Amino acid sequence: MIATWIYKILIDGFLALLSHPVPDLFSGYTPILWPLCDSLWIKTKLGFHIGSSVKLIPSFELLSEPTVFQHFQEFDAPLFTGDGLIISIILLLPSLKYKHQ
Repeated sequence: MIATWIYKILIDGFLALLSHPVPDLFSGYTPILWPLCDSLWIKTKLGFHIGSSVKLIPSFELLSEPTVFQHFQEFDAPLFTGDGLIISIILLLPSLKYKHQ
């Protein structure tokens, strides 16, 4: 019973980690399909015009640029961010239901 619950939590966690690169596509160039293609960025914008009626103006662009990997001596980045922690918790919440079944 407990082993099944732990297994399901690990699977949910693995799927949650795999879903992380997809939102990255909307924030900047991401080499999600490297080495098959260049780094991609899905640039979205939703504008509106107020006149005699309200008109929404959606804009979607798929941009690409060559992927360049460079050697580095130091890397300074946060391990956790507030937004990332909240998203991780939300993605892992469904696995908690397995404990009560």
